[in-house]
Amino acid sequence: MQRPSQEAHRFAVYLHIPYCRVQCPYCTFYTVSAKKGGDTAQRFVAAVVEEWRLRVLPRLARGERVSTLYLGGGTPSDLPLPALDRLLSAFAGAIPGGLHTLSEVTVECNPESATPDLLDLLRERGVNRISLGIQA
Repeated sequence: MQRPSQEAHRFAVYLHIPYCRVQCPYCTFYTVSAKKGGDTAQRFVAAVVEEWRLRVLPRLARGERVSTLYLGGGTPSDLPLPALDRLLSAFAGAIPGGLHTLSEVTVECNPESATPDLLDLLRERGVNRISLGIQA
């Protein structure tokens, strides 16, 4: 009997971040208005971290490994920086070696929200690919 390769135990994670400054008229994805001042984003992040704990951590405990992480949307770069930082930090803390060990960590960004502070945060947290959307 052959043992399955290590690649058989790897999986990709896609996370839909539904926040957008405005919804593009052609967009059919679920989105909500990005409210920078409210606690909606923090509650969203708390729910995602809990979902990660319930769905991904058991797979990691069984020896499976995340190969790629993709944050799409919506516009993940429209999340307030503290919320995005908490999200990326929670993922990094659960993955052995952190996000830097993954083959790809992508975050979709709108050029208008891709500030130097955001780009610094993404680099520091292990994001190695940005997908810039120019639709809006």
